[in-house]
Amino acid sequence: MFVELKDVYYRYQSGEDYILKGINLYLKKGEFAALVGHTGSGKSTLVQIINGLLRPTRGEVFIEEKEISSWKNPIDIRKKAGLVFQYPEHQLFEETVFRDIAFGPRNLGFSEAEISQKVKQAMEFVQLDFEEFKDRSPFGLSGGQKRRVAIAGVLAMEPELLILDEPIAGLDPRGRRELLEQITRLNQKQGITVLLISHRMEDAAQRAGRIIVMNAGEIALQGSPEEIFEQKEKLQSIGLEVPPLTEVFSELRKRGYPLRADIFSVEEARDEILRYWGENKCSKISP
Repeated sequence: MFVELKDVYYRYQSGEDYILKGINLYLKKGEFAALVGHTGSGKSTLVQIINGLLRPTRGEVFIEEKEISSWKNPIDIRKKAGLVFQYPEHQLFEETVFRDIAFGPRNLGFSEAEISQKVKQAMEFVQLDFEEFKDRSPFGLSGGQKRRVAIAGVLAMEPELLILDEPIAGLDPRGRRELLEQITRLNQKQGITVLLISHRMEDAAQRAGRIIVMNAGEIALQGSPEEIFEQKEKLQSIGLEVPPLTEVFSELRKRGYPLRADIFSVEEARDEILRYWGENKCSKISP
């Protein structure tokens, strides 16, 4: 396994309740997984432990079979697992986009030529034109562009695991779609392992091959989107809902329509309905 957590517990102070309780979790190299759960379920604490920002009270965390508490330099962990916090634009602080993205590689001791190359590559990955944006202030960009700069700053350090804590929070629908598409492209074309944290089940279902559901500091469910959404009652009991589109298609299948179970976006729904219409030569699906 690329990342593995074994029986991890965490609490901030002795005597307090545990925020994480007996977490056993793995991430395979190159996979796209989503971590979902309501506020306070322990998602952000868990990813900070994976990134090495927090050390577990009990248990072990391995990256490439090496327990991270034995790593002498925390920077080595950051190079393996890059974390983009929720509202990452609040972390921007340099005068120009170039300097902000270059901050990490510069602290790692790369030459100026190497830094420039890494910044260019990172900006290309997130689809920000180098010449157009390199000298602009990051504070004058749109919300979506600021997110891209923040993600590029992590990518410039060339992590093998990209952890994104609610990266689309506060963005409009177009901004959410574009950013998720870019993250998916990084996973598929660059082979970067992605762990996406979200409270939106739709986003998790559309992008991730595996969904990990947290509740009260524990892993309540994990599996493919189809497997997770089959457990509607358990999701509802912990305050989560099956995406409306998934419910509609589930109801149609119950009524005898042979439609796919893995429909999680409007585009997929349209294509599946058109396929059914074409195969059955009917003009509509009646309720």
